[in-house]
Amino acid sequence: MSVLDYPSVRVVDFERLPIPEALDPLSRNTLINKTPQIARAYDAAAVREYFAWLATTPGREMVPSELLPRFQASSRFRWAYPVEDSGIYLSLTDSDDGERDQRVVEVRVHCDGPNLGSAGGPTLLPLGAIARLRYEGLLAEGFRA
Repeated sequence: MSVLDYPSVRVVDFERLPIPEALDPLSRNTLINKTPQIARAYDAAAVREYFAWLATTPGREMVPSELLPRFQASSRFRWAYPVEDSGIYLSLTDSDDGERDQRVVEVRVHCDGPNLGSAGGPTLLPLGAIARLRYEGLLAEGFRA
């Protein structure tokens, strides 16, 4: 079950993570270091504001969609949020690191993947997580998932 499937959630903890070191595996001869590009996106005003908002959520009960980035989603990838003109996208993605009563969702960064705009359909490549939220999924008044 995804965080967005719950009627409401209680955020337990928010943690900013270090910028992941990421190499573009599609650049065949010389691996392109995506870390500086991620760092620029990480420092963008929209991302700083988003993280400032997420930092206020621990202890609060809320509708899960409130946890999504507060800027426009991609028209092609509805689950991904482009960060200005950085070439980096954010997503809110469930992680397998959670326990039964506390689940984990990560803010992950992505870049253009293979076939962007060509046959086979466009894709985005995951580059790593830049933030983590622990939450309790609430099914109904007083019931946790």
